[in-house]
Amino acid sequence: MAEIRLNKLIKRYQVGLDTVADYLLTVGVEVPRTPNAKVPIELLSDLDQHFGYTPQENEKVVIPNKLYNQVSSLLNELRQSQNDLLKLASSGRVGQYSDPYVQDNTRLLNALTKISVEEPIVNDIIKQFVEGLTEELLRVITGYRERSKHKKAFMMKSDFIMKIRNRYLKALDEMVIDQVLMTVEVGWDKVHFGNGRITLDIDNGRPLNLVCSQSREAFNLFREAFIERVKPIRVTFHSKLAPEIEQTPEFKEVFQYLEIRDDIRLGRFSRRIDLAHFIQTSHINFQNTFLPKDRSPYIQFLVDKQAQDYRFIPVFEKAINQEDAFLFTIRGSQLYIIWENLNENTATYVFPVGNKSYDSILQSIFDYASSDTDYKRMRMHYGHSVDIMGIKCRIMYHNDLQQWKREIDSLR
Repeated sequence: MAEIRLNKLIKRYQVGLDTVADYLLTVGVEVPRTPNAKVPIELLSDLDQHFGYTPQENEKVVIPNKLYNQVSSLLNELRQSQNDLLKLASSGRVGQYSDPYVQDNTRLLNALTKISVEEPIVNDIIKQFVEGLTEELLRVITGYRERSKHKKAFMMKSDFIMKIRNRYLKALDEMVIDQVLMTVEVGWDKVHFGNGRITLDIDNGRPLNLVCSQSREAFNLFREAFIERVKPIRVTFHSKLAPEIEQTPEFKEVFQYLEIRDDIRLGRFSRRIDLAHFIQTSHINFQNTFLPKDRSPYIQFLVDKQAQDYRFIPVFEKAINQEDAFLFTIRGSQLYIIWENLNENTATYVFPVGNKSYDSILQSIFDYASSDTDYKRMRMHYGHSVDIMGIKCRIMYHNDLQQWKREIDSLR
C-alpha cells in the first residue's frame, strides 16, 4: 500500500508534527510521532480538506517505479485481451472457444481492480483506462445492434460484448474509493436499543437502523442512568460504505455499563461479569462519565481519594428500590475497597484487602452487594453471617462529614 511520510505532510500543510498526528488520531489512525512515520496515502484528500490545502496544477504525484511498471504491464495486457475478444466477436466465434479469452480478461480486470483499491495513488490512472475501454465496447455494441435488424448473428455478437462491458462497469464501481461525507452527533435520548442493532432518530425524521452486536433491547430500561452524562454517539456517513458508529472509548464503556446493569437485573452477575477484565479495559474517563453530576460530598471525597491505577465499579443494589452504589479503591499501607451508596443516609463499608487477591475480594463484594439477599446491610451491622472471604468489614457512619473524612484518611 502506498504511503507518505509525516515530514512531507508537515511541509505540505505548514503545521507541526503533533498537529497532524493529533488529527490522525481523530480519524482512528495512530502513527509514531517521528518525521519518518508513514501515513496511508488514501488519507491525503481528507487531510487536504481538513488543513485547507489545494494542490497546485504543476504538482505531480510520484508513483513508485515498481508499481508503475506493474500497472502499465497489466493495462497493456488488458488492452490486448480486449482486442482478442473483439476479434472473436467479429469472427462469430463467441461460444465455448472464447472461454479461455474471457477468463484471461477477467483475471486481468480483477488484478487491476485490486490494485486500484489498495494503491489509491494509481486509482485514477486505472479507472480512466478502463473507462476508455468501456466506451469503446459501447461503440462496438451500438454498431452490432444497428446491423442486427438485418442479421441475427449481429445480435449474438452484441450480447457477447455486452457481457464483457457489464463486467467492466462492475469493476469501475468497485474501484470507487470510499470517502467520508460527514460525521454527525446523535444524543443518547434519540437512541433506541434492539437486539443486535440500535435505531437512531436522525433530524430528517427517518430512523436509521445500524448493526450493533453489543445492543440488547433490555438496555432501554437503563437509559436514564447515563442519558445526560455521556457524549453523543458519532455516526459517520460514507460515499460507498454503510453508515457506521465510531467506536469511541465512551461508546464502548456505555455498553459495559449497560451489560452490568442488565446482568444484575437478571441475577447473573456472579457468572458473567469479569470485574478484573472490566477494570483493565475501562477507560480512565469512565469515572467522570458515569458518576452522577450531583454527587454527595461522601462520593465526591472518595472520587478524589480513588487510587489512580484502579477503576471504580458501579453496583446496583437490589432493595425496595434499586439504588446506585459504587466500589472505590483507595491506597494506604494496603488497599481498601469501599462500598459507598449514593444515599447519604447509608453507611460506608470498608474492606481491607491485605495479602489476599484483590480481584477475588472485589468480585465477592460486588456479588454480595448486587445479590438478592434480604437486609444485606443490616446483616453486616448486627454481625450476622456474611462471608466475604473471611474479611472483617469496618462500618463508618455518616453522622458527621468531617469526622467521616478523618476516618477515611486514617486508613493506613
